[in-house]
Amino acid sequence: MNDFAKKAAYLRGLMEGMKLDPSNPEHKLIAGIIDVLGDLSDVAEELLLAVDDLDESTEELGDSVDEIIERIEDIESELDYFDGFDDDYDDDDDEIHIGCPKCGTAIEIDDITDPSDIVCQKCGERIDLTADDEGYEEIDGKSDDEDDE
Repeated sequence: MNDFAKKAAYLRGLMEGMKLDPSNPEHKLIAGIIDVLGDLSDVAEELLLAVDDLDESTEELGDSVDEIIERIEDIESELDYFDGFDDDYDDDDDEIHIGCPKCGTAIEIDDITDPSDIVCQKCGERIDLTADDEGYEEIDGKSDDEDDE
């Protein structure tokens, strides 16, 4: 019982102890006011209990939010660790170089090059990698002649 309810009960006790006449208009007014105070104290008690429940729920939600924030920070730190790997990736790595089987000139092949229709720019040799890829080695962009120099 809160202080408001205690005070309302005390006033009700005083009123009953005074043996007020219910037919007297002033006494009716006092009795009505004390009844309203009793009702208000009941509502106040319910509101206080609801506030206590909300406080508990808010504390639980705060704990949950803290846990979520910790998880997000962990994930962000993991992503920051892996983020550096993207910087090392070079789009030019999708290209390879093969040596022309006729003249040895380096021929650049990327992911949009048709492997069945490759032409050496130096000697004009047509190369079809889909028919037989034996004998073609990936090189570092230099022809065999350039390696010997």
